[in-house]
Amino acid sequence: MQNAIAIIGTLDTKGIEYEYLKKQIEDQGVSTLVVDTGSLGDPLFTPDVSAAEVAQAGGTSLSELRRERDRGKSVAAMGLGAAHIVKDLFEKGRFNGIISI
Repeated sequence: MQNAIAIIGTLDTKGIEYEYLKKQIEDQGVSTLVVDTGSLGDPLFTPDVSAAEVAQAGGTSLSELRRERDRGKSVAAMGLGAAHIVKDLFEKGRFNGIISI
């Protein structure tokens, strides 16, 4: 298993905080794997797994979530998608720890 920490979060609204967290982890010599669960806008930095990929894994598209602007539906879809993606990445040995804010 790779010595890496998965960082899961909304990079559209909390990108500054997640970028800081990523830097702090990497400054300790640990790799990161960032999964963007933001559905409102573009991320403030480039993630390893995009919000579009997360939405698709959650059974919808990012464009549909943005068009509908239904917070409950967005949170449910992105949560489901993130769960699928994180499980798959963990089973593939891509990370050995996880953090979110």
